[in-house]
Formats: sequence, C-alpha cells, structure tokens
Amino acid sequence: MPNIQGNQLTFRLDANVRVAKYSALIKSTLNPSTFLNEFVALPTGPNQGPVIGVTAEHFFEPMFFFKQGTDPSTVTGTLPTLYNMQTRPVLCQIDGLGYVYAAGAVNQGDIVVVADAYGRVNNLANLGIGAGTMVFPVGVAQTLTAAANDIVLVRFDFTPFKS
Repeated sequence: MPNIQGNQLTFRLDANVRVAKYSALIKSTLNPSTFLNEFVALPTGPNQGPVIGVTAEHFFEPMFFFKQGTDPSTVTGTLPTLYNMQTRPVLCQIDGLGYVYAAGAVNQGDIVVVADAYGRVNNLANLGIGAGTMVFPVGVAQTLTAAANDIVLVRFDFTPFKS
C-alpha cells in the first residue's frame, strides 16, 4: 500500500467511545470548540458534516486488544471498560492522501462521503444523494473497494458543496 501523506492534528472526542483508525469524524454539536479545545464526534448517519478529519490511529483505552481483520463497526462507538475516553485527544489526518474504511463498493474517482455512524464512507450514488443536496465530502477515492470494511485510499477534501 502507498505511504500516507498529509498533515495530522489532535482534536478532543466529544463522547466516551472507542473509535477504530481510518474512521471519518465530524464537527461536534455536543461540545462547541474553543481556541484551546477543538471537538470532533462520530457521525450519526450518512452525509453528516462538516467532516473534520479521519482517525490516524486506533482510539481505544489502554490494553484494549483489536485483532487485525476485525470488523471495525463491532468496536467503533462502543463504551470503554472502566476508562473514560471523553475529551481525550484523538489524532486525525486533515489533508493529503489517507485511508478510510468503506461501507461498500467504491470506484476509483468517486466522491466519497460519510456513509454511517461508524465513520465509513461510500459514494453519492450508493447513498442515494441526489441533485440539490448539500454534500459533506471526505474526498475522492484513489483506489476501489469491493465490500464493506475494505480500506480505500482517499485524496482528502472536506469542502462542502451542493450536488
């Protein structure tokens, strides 16, 4: 796989939940960001935004085991055991090229948006996003995927537009 290239920043997660790496995060509506504390959240459904970044590493409590190949949706959004993750810093990639979990088949060149509450992405057609809808993109797919939980390389561009 190609090397990930882009800038990364830390944000504070607005909920006490686990988040697998390569999950898209959006602007928090629960906690307003300030100059010192900028908050992000897991999306609640498709085409949520604005997108702030994509997790660059797993966001789990210490000593939590995540076996390679595990479906990320079985972990993302679950409550940690005996540990509070709320307001802890999460590292996110904010531009360049990076990986994101797909929620289904995506073609190279597709504009991808948040597809579900796990931060996975899919294209506009698969999500039924029609003309005249405000779109909150994650970016443009550089590779293709065949199934849910495949990893797609995306050129990040979080700039909203009207379809």
